[in-house]
Amino acid sequence: MILLAPPAPAAASAALPVQQCDAMRDVALTQSAGHRQSNRAKKFAVEVANRGGGAVSGIHPMCGYSFRTVWPVNPDVISEVGHGDCLLVGGGSVASGATVSFNYTSYVRYDMTLLAATCDGDGGS
Repeated sequence: MILLAPPAPAAASAALPVQQCDAMRDVALTQSAGHRQSNRAKKFAVEVANRGGGAVSGIHPMCGYSFRTVWPVNPDVISEVGHGDCLLVGGGSVASGATVSFNYTSYVRYDMTLLAATCDGDGGS
């Protein structure tokens, strides 16, 4: 005689996988196409969203060889730290689910992409 039994239940902690932070995957950067202003420059809207499960810091968007704008952008939000390298919120943390937004006005569109970011606290990338 063969008895068949259901498999033993898995431990509760093993049932839900822990998602490890991947800062380069978790941070999403989007930019509008730009709206023409009266001075013929365009105003661009940029959003940087943390879509991961933990805080991310040291967010470096690529911001063109020389990030120059018609009107100043709040340096507490974004600042140029090197050629083509900008830093968001002074390198501080952006919480899970949070979005940092800013506008810049320029005669050229800077193709912003994510250069670097670091997960806070768990040793992720």
